[in-house]
Amino acid sequence: MLPQLKMIYDIINASDDGFGLPIKGIVSKLKKIILLGVILSISVGVGIGYLIFEVV
Repeated sequence: MLPQLKMIYDIINASDDGFGLPIKGIVSKLKKIILLGVILSISVGVGIGYLIFEVV
């Protein structure tokens, strides 16, 4: 990992106790939303592809 990224990561990890900023919570929520979006888009894409192949 790049040192800048590690520094940002450390700041985000320490932010809960150190600064009292809910950065960590926001980041984990974003990760969950992104993961959910990726899973949804993949499943929708597979479903549409399957439908097209079944029809054609």
